[in-house]
Amino acid sequence: MKQNLQRLFIALLAMMMMPIGNYSLVFAQDIAEAKWGTSASELPNSGTLAEAISAAGVEGSTVKYIQLQKDLNKEGAVTIDQGVFTLDLNGQTISSSDNYTLNIREKEVEEGEESQETQVTLTDNSTEGKGKVVCSLDAASAVVVSNNAEVIIENGTYEAATAVGVRPSGSAIIKGGVFHTDSLAYHCISNSGTLLVNGGHFDAEHATSCISCSNGITTITQGTFISGTRGAFAYYGGTLDLSKYTFEANKPLRLLNGVENHELTSATISLPKDYCF
Repeated sequence: MKQNLQRLFIALLAMMMMPIGNYSLVFAQDIAEAKWGTSASELPNSGTLAEAISAAGVEGSTVKYIQLQKDLNKEGAVTIDQGVFTLDLNGQTISSSDNYTLNIREKEVEEGEESQETQVTLTDNSTEGKGKVVCSLDAASAVVVSNNAEVIIENGTYEAATAVGVRPSGSAIIKGGVFHTDSLAYHCISNSGTLLVNGGHFDAEHATSCISCSNGITTITQGTFISGTRGAFAYYGGTLDLSKYTFEANKPLRLLNGVENHELTSATISLPKDYCF
């Protein structure tokens, strides 16, 4: 009986590996987390996302493109602290139970050592455009950029209490994408570094505001904004440049002044033509 069961198991295993037309059934091999290479059309390497990021972070690396291959739910944040490359969500979702999902920052080095540039472009080149970066933890961020690093967001969806957090000495350029928060006391984007918004859809209907400015440099030229309970933008410090943004005709601009006993003036906030405080 035991020998018959062994033969049956071997036969089933052989059947699982048999080619069917031009395909083979391979159940033992899992789908890689990511592929990577020099460009979107040249991705010869596959493995974990951590391996891909490590390969792109090596000094002089030719790895400039990383493409996700499946949904990822990480226990900790995915840290990117070296390299200049594109991370293509490819219609997949990456999530984390940490305080943030993507932690983009320049690597700290010993005194006398030179740090490498850290610049990550986030995009979603899938046909359906369903790629997401999410973080469900309270008071968390989907993406955080700090410590002289830069993130460029071309598209994709970003959901968290704060979808994107730009810390002091961090930099973000937003060209497109969807940014969403449902957390009452938070904002789609929180900036205390350098932020340039050239596009994107920002939904803060059930939150405080779309963009929070805190002691950083914030420039907004384009984008669509679903205002939060306190307005489209919240000003807590720094400079806010809205001079090149065209708002809907005859629609008031709601701007939250979060600085107690501080009068909003053109010295720190540049308004569009025909707008005044």
